[in-house]
Amino acid sequence: MKKLAALVLLLAAPAAFAQDSELYYASSAWPVHTSAGVCTVTQASGADGLLGIAHHGDEVVLTSTSSVESPLPETGKVDLALVFLDNGRLRHDDGWGTREFTYARSGDVYRFSTRFAGRRNVEQILADLAASRSLGMLQQGAVVFSFDLADLAPSLASLRECARGAGR
Repeated sequence: MKKLAALVLLLAAPAAFAQDSELYYASSAWPVHTSAGVCTVTQASGADGLLGIAHHGDEVVLTSTSSVESPLPETGKVDLALVFLDNGRLRHDDGWGTREFTYARSGDVYRFSTRFAGRRNVEQILADLAASRSLGMLQQGAVVFSFDLADLAPSLASLRECARGAGR
């Protein structure tokens, strides 16, 4: 039951973490919060949407909140490709391919989430996020969302530390 509660928190909108959580690492761009054993880094502001990264044990959930151009049903699933730009020596890293995102609408905003499980996947997605300049989520080659990842690396280091401490 404890794990189910943690997964529900992982899928919550990034803004919810600021209300019911404790600040773990202060950052003007990417603060880290902890709540009920889940550690989350959330983009402090974004022009078209926000990116949240929740870490609990051997799971990471990426959550994007944004409006969309064409209305979607209240809830559903959609396949989006993840593309990292300027990821270390790779200028265009699309190694994650297409992933299934679940989504739910709240007012005019949709929350899209995808889960990475297992130590190896968790370490790799966190490394890609830390090393990249930006992240794009594409559908059939067209950019649906993009996020500037500037200044994220120090917050991800704190996120990892927070998740190690929360797992005790």
